[in-house]
Amino acid sequence: MLKQTPKISENGGVRTACPLNCYDTCGMLAYVRDGRVARLEGDPDHEITRGFICRKGRDFVERTYAPARLLHPMQKDGGEWKRISWDRAYDLVGAKLAGARERHGSLSIFHNYDYGSQGLLRALDQRFFNALGGVTTTVGSLCWSAGLAAQEYDFGAYAAHDPLDHLNSRAIVIWGRNPAYTNIHLIPIIQEARRRGARVALVDPIRTKTAFFADLVVQPRPGTDGALALAVAKVIIEGGMADLNYIREHVHGFEEFRKLAAEFSPERAEGIAGVPAAAVRELAGLYGRVKPATLLIGMGLQRHTNGGQMVRAIDALAAITGNIGIPGGGANYAHGNLTGFGEIKGREYAGQRRGIVRARLGQELLEAKDPPVQVAVITRSNPVAQSPATPKVIEAFRRIPFVVVVDQFMTDTAEMADVVLPCTTFLEEEEIYANSWHNWLAYGPRVVEPRGECKSDVVIFTELAQRMGLGSYFNRSITEWMEYLLAPLNRHGVTLERLKQGPMRFPGAPRVAWSDQGFLTPSGKYELFSEKARADGVDSLPRYRRPEEAAGDAPVVGDAGQVGGSVQFSKYRLHLLTPHMQVQTHSQFANLASRREMEETKTPWVHLHPKAARGRNLEEGDWAEVISVRGSLKARVRVDSSVREDVALIYEGYWLKYGGGVNQLTADHVSDMGLQAAFYDCLCEVSKTGG
Repeated sequence: MLKQTPKISENGGVRTACPLNCYDTCGMLAYVRDGRVARLEGDPDHEITRGFICRKGRDFVERTYAPARLLHPMQKDGGEWKRISWDRAYDLVGAKLAGARERHGSLSIFHNYDYGSQGLLRALDQRFFNALGGVTTTVGSLCWSAGLAAQEYDFGAYAAHDPLDHLNSRAIVIWGRNPAYTNIHLIPIIQEARRRGARVALVDPIRTKTAFFADLVVQPRPGTDGALALAVAKVIIEGGMADLNYIREHVHGFEEFRKLAAEFSPERAEGIAGVPAAAVRELAGLYGRVKPATLLIGMGLQRHTNGGQMVRAIDALAAITGNIGIPGGGANYAHGNLTGFGEIKGREYAGQRRGIVRARLGQELLEAKDPPVQVAVITRSNPVAQSPATPKVIEAFRRIPFVVVVDQFMTDTAEMADVVLPCTTFLEEEEIYANSWHNWLAYGPRVVEPRGECKSDVVIFTELAQRMGLGSYFNRSITEWMEYLLAPLNRHGVTLERLKQGPMRFPGAPRVAWSDQGFLTPSGKYELFSEKARADGVDSLPRYRRPEEAAGDAPVVGDAGQVGGSVQFSKYRLHLLTPHMQVQTHSQFANLASRREMEETKTPWVHLHPKAARGRNLEEGDWAEVISVRGSLKARVRVDSSVREDVALIYEGYWLKYGGGVNQLTADHVSDMGLQAAFYDCLCEVSKTGG
């Protein structure tokens, strides 16, 4: 029997929400037949979802009932997996954790987590490890932290306009973002804005499907967006398009920035970024000559060693044109509106803490001493497949004496574990979901009973805590945890009972970011020149610097003495880009039968421009070896005119066990700020090989 009665919508479906780590966090309706979920649809009453969802959301039905789903705790015995009971699993894991803490200290325990689910209760896993006294865990991000750090220097915090405010824009610049694949509910907003007269530009090294909705497409060389943005700023300033009144009142450091931008003519940007000077001027005119204009900044461009400063250079365009704090404006990357929840992570219980930079996971685990890691517990993540420099990650995990993974499938990471604990899908558990793009909170009920012996993450850590004498830290039921999370918002009308009736817009979330011009910087103004950045060891201005790995024909720009085109990279002429696949969220869904039957997901494909393919004697469908200074990967060739001639594109998310693992090629470079993984600083070459 269900432990609570799900809310049935007027359409007859159970109202819930998607947990995936993407922009949309869709409102969903789950239709149940004979105790099984038969189908999932978009909630037509959700302001953002509006009745449609992506392929990934619909495929959660297949994911939930997949034959390969883990349904029982598993232990590796002599290299073979065997089923064990939950009692045995808890006894084994608890003993290993307690033994490591007693003999080596709590820092000998490593906890790796990420955003495999957007559920707020997932943070209770951190509470467990804090209750152990504090452990070794990850810091920084694989995903977005360079951009967040950039906006904190510029604005004092990161904030974005409500998505529906983009309907007020007269110009929209989508920079390094592909909503056609990763943010599908932004597309109708862009379409409606265009119908109202807005012009749209897309800036991306790849002519993605989003280009279909753009009036202008600009394709810079990877890692050069900062130089392009500075050239656009120069045209805006010298063309009389800057808002001098706004700058005088609300911007700090304009003169210093103006001098920096003056160094970047469109012709110089053409040499650096590979974008025609005329296109630089056209982009500047499209954005700078009308108001309001909005920037929609993606996460791909900040996955370079110079990524944070590139975001700062793009942010600067909004500042010098006065497009901050007005309807239809903004430099939109992400928001931090969904705050003020009850604190459940239990940070106060941790007497100590040790950080491992996510971007350098393998290397830093290998270097961890005093104490070395004795036990690793992996939740809501698949680091063996998704972290940079896969060979180092694999070596590091092999050296850890005992590894535990909580997952729904035997992923590449789970294969390296000693014990795997099966967890529920979002359809089999209760949760609360928040989002960093739109401003809607959602409640997810248990729609159906868990399959097999699967338990939610909350139940797993509650029961494990009780086994280890930590039950006092987990003395609430799931309902009580949700009520505790929402308690600070009760005064705004946000209660669990109200949220169960349907999604709620977060109280106080602004439609327009920075409408009061109340920046949280030291100067109280938008900071083109940041003393805080300088104090943190970062350039005070958004200066363009060459990426760590750049093709030899890209000119060197930066401080005196800076060098590029290193000898070790001289034979690698292609920039490897590894963006998100349309039908997967990172490595999730890659193992489903429907995916394995799809030609484009059966094996990795390397996308090459026709000229790049011809120059390497490659044709459509050929087998090829993609090589970097770190490793190689076998892939099939897709001849694709949407990519630049100096780019090789391989979608990330393929599992190693299926012949994938693009991070065998990537480096563990770290961005200039925010401890961000610089996946896209990766040069490679492609050559024909046998099938």
